[in-house]
Amino acid sequence: MGVTALKLLVLVEGLVDDILCEEGGKGPAILLSLLELPEESEAFDLSSDILYLLSPKQQFADAAKGELWRLLLVLEKKEGGEGEGEVDAGGQVSQTKEEGEAASKNAKKLAKRQQKGWGILEALTSTPSVALALVETSGWVELLGICVGYSRFSRAYASRDGATKALGRLLWDPKTGVLAAPLIARFLPATLIVALKEGTAGFLSVFDGEAENPELIWDSELRGELRTGIGSVLDDVFRKREDEEGGVGGGKWNIEPGFSVKYAKLMDELFIGGVYVRLFLEEPTYNLRNPGGFLELLCKRWAEELELITGGGGGGEKVGEGKGGSQITTAKQDVLNLCTSAAVYLCKLRGPLCDKLAQWGTIQKAVTYVRAALGKGMIGTSLVSAVRLLHVASSRRANIEAIAHSANEFLGLMQQALCSMEVHSSGKKGLHQDAGFMVEILLKVFKDALGDVDNPFASAPAPALAAAVSEGFGGEGGAGGEGGGVVDARTAPDPAMVALEKSKTQVGSPGKGGLRAGWSEDISLHSTTL
Repeated sequence: MGVTALKLLVLVEGLVDDILCEEGGKGPAILLSLLELPEESEAFDLSSDILYLLSPKQQFADAAKGELWRLLLVLEKKEGGEGEGEVDAGGQVSQTKEEGEAASKNAKKLAKRQQKGWGILEALTSTPSVALALVETSGWVELLGICVGYSRFSRAYASRDGATKALGRLLWDPKTGVLAAPLIARFLPATLIVALKEGTAGFLSVFDGEAENPELIWDSELRGELRTGIGSVLDDVFRKREDEEGGVGGGKWNIEPGFSVKYAKLMDELFIGGVYVRLFLEEPTYNLRNPGGFLELLCKRWAEELELITGGGGGGEKVGEGKGGSQITTAKQDVLNLCTSAAVYLCKLRGPLCDKLAQWGTIQKAVTYVRAALGKGMIGTSLVSAVRLLHVASSRRANIEAIAHSANEFLGLMQQALCSMEVHSSGKKGLHQDAGFMVEILLKVFKDALGDVDNPFASAPAPALAAAVSEGFGGEGGAGGEGGGVVDARTAPDPAMVALEKSKTQVGSPGKGGLRAGWSEDISLHSTTL
């Protein structure tokens, strides 16, 4: 009778709000406790209706934020009969007919209770104060425990669905998202956190399935490790609540500093920018969620590894937990080679992304590391890694322009690298085993700077580098006009001049290929002086 009267009073807008919504008052605690009444009772229906009316109101939500633990206890309760019965040899729970009927009846009752409970929580979490309270207490980890199947909680789909929606709202909220994401990251891989934020069905489908792709490695073994990890945390939460707080929750709670779930299968994987590099190299055409971010972090890690090896002063930023001299992972993976190969693949497959290398300063760092490697006689992996990145970068005009800032040094270093291999029998320098890469880089730079010298009026060169290349390769040893001059494809000649040049490109014309001959002669000249 009293609950019925209370519902009628609540229906009158503002009549009893000051009493029920008083912060620190007993109103929210009493109403939430009524959700534990038998589902078939009238009082249960009336109390849940009252909560439905009050929970969207910010005043009530602010007052109820300290009592959320009572609502969570209701939502965490297992299905009737779940876990009862004997476990057979196959690990399945066997029940008698009577036990099965009782479990079915209890499950239907609980479904009604949880349906109403999750609806109330959904309304409450739309209020910023309640969302923040869930993050500052153990509420968020209890919700996560429901999502992943903690042994003491309900594993019904409706419960997992409701918990996933609640966590998704925490992640979407601008204020709580920045707090909740790093906390949840202690338990879930990055890709699962994205799925959790994006939608219930997607998360539960991915979580319950198996995957091995560049963005996610997930299977039953990892699920078991997650449940063990979150189980240890929640066991401590409830133990402390019983021993120190008299069974009352809602107090401030922080997870132990440094805690995170350790996945044995993932310990040896190189994980950069949300991507498992090994799997990306096996499937480079995989549609990555954020290829630009992946390439940027790859380049940073690449620079970090070369900085550790060569001490080149390239200013590589720390990415991950790389410690001095630890360029090999526990799985004995060569991090430098993996990063280099992944960056090369990504630049080849996504040309516009390759232009970013110039913006991020990667081109200048590569030149720096070439100089450092040559200076220390490191003509193996260190030199080749920098050369490989320059090779793929030289196919884009933006990167050629970046090379122009240190054109003379770049050209000199490439010539030096070409003949950096020791020839023990003669004591002289010979061609590097990867000289082909270096010649191709020079050829790309040469063409982009001066255009197609066989047909100079059909292409537009990069003006910033043209002068440097002309100066570097068109000196006294080069072919061309007086003083080593070259045909400049950047000019706009008159029609008569075009006709003259076209005649020179015919077979047997003495001027054809003159500039190429001069370029080759200069390389030979510089190589012999090394």
